Amino acid sequence: MAQEMKVRKSVRATISIGAIGLMLMGFQNCSEAQFNGDPEFEISSLESRSVNVSFEKVYSVDDSNIDIVWLIDNSPSMGDETEIIRKNITRLLDKIESRANLKLSIFSSDDPDYGIALSEFDLEKGYVQINKKQSLGKALDEIIKHLPDLISENLIRENSKKIFIFAGDTDISSDKSQKSSEGFLTAIRDVIRPQDLTFYNFVALPNSKNCKISDPAYVAIKLADESGGDSYDICKSDWSESFDALLKNISRLAKTEFVLSSQPKSNLQVRVNGVLTDRYVVEGLSLILDPSNFPEKSIYRIQVDYER
Repeated sequence: MAQEMKVRKSVRATISIGAIGLMLMGFQNCSEAQFNGDPEFEISSLESRSVNVSFEKVYSVDDSNIDIVWLIDNSPSMGDETEIIRKNITRLLDKIESRANLKLSIFSSDDPDYGIALSEFDLEKGYVQINKKQSLGKALDEIIKHLPDLISENLIRENSKKIFIFAGDTDISSDKSQKSSEGFLTAIRDVIRPQDLTFYNFVALPNSKNCKISDPAYVAIKLADESGGDSYDICKSDWSESFDALLKNISRLAKTEFVLSSQPKSNLQVRVNGVLTDRYVVEGLSLILDPSNFPEKSIYRIQVDYER
């Protein structure tokens, strides 16, 4: 009987990341980077076959800048929902921070029943709490009012993706913006580019059930839809899927996630400028690099080796 020939396939993916220029066909943005394409096969012997794939990519440290402004309704009807956020927000922010260069501003009272209070540890990390009791109805007015201070304090940066998150059991509105999403966007367009702004909501949806919500949050939903964001059902008792979806969407905006062409089986090694790093996670086909791998604006060469 002829001896069975075992073929070992290895994949080496190399990404060169710089400040300008992109020579890559088939890529939309950094978060959709594929370690595949049209590789050249080298058959060095009958026992092995190697596939070498390389890409020239644009990368700036600013690409991982995420600025989150989170507004939470502190009305008495939000007791149960606020408790859900309180129990999950630290874990969510820690995961976002491992994927992005994060700045956080949270609008909420520190009321133990209806508010969210950031911990001392969170405040030491540079997160900021604007401590005031509020309803979601005036959320847009609050943003317009505090926007100059958020910008001057570098909590909203020029080169960043800006994310506004609304959580409440009413719709958002604004006297200054004539209670319209268009008016609000017009009011801030001089300081925030529309392409840098994304809205996410924990609000009542048209199909929400088993919830004491009189009307869906149509204005909030419209802002999310028009900006490429998403709205999650505040009436659900379990928000785990919603938080997972929010994390995934924010990770894509941070552009530190790369999609491998196949599932790594073993021996995955990641090098940044030739130095091995363990500051990454693999989730399915996604390789997510910690932004601390890129401490300054520079040209980075990322090399990924794994067996499939």
